[in-house]
Amino acid sequence: GMTNPEAVVEPRVGGRHYVLMRDPTGKEYPCDGAILEFVPDRRITLGQGGGPFDGATVTITVEPDAVGTRLGVLWRHPTAEMREAHLAM
Repeated sequence: GMTNPEAVVEPRVGGRHYVLMRDPTGKEYPCDGAILEFVPDRRITLGQGGGPFDGATVTITVEPDAVGTRLGVLWRHPTAEMREAHLAM
């Protein structure tokens, strides 16, 4: 149910990534962070700063497979409580 009315990605290690998430009630969750790893056309790791996942990282991978592209998304949370809260979302 979230929308992302704003997003910025600077595709390089050390570059900025920013996403403004908005829930159905209009409440906004700005998430600002840095790109920790960038392999063009294969993998990007984002460090989360601010927002509900402050301190977490997400690694997004893409790999060709027999029928198209396989997408992988791996979240790492600094605490079990954050992981559980994220799962509940």
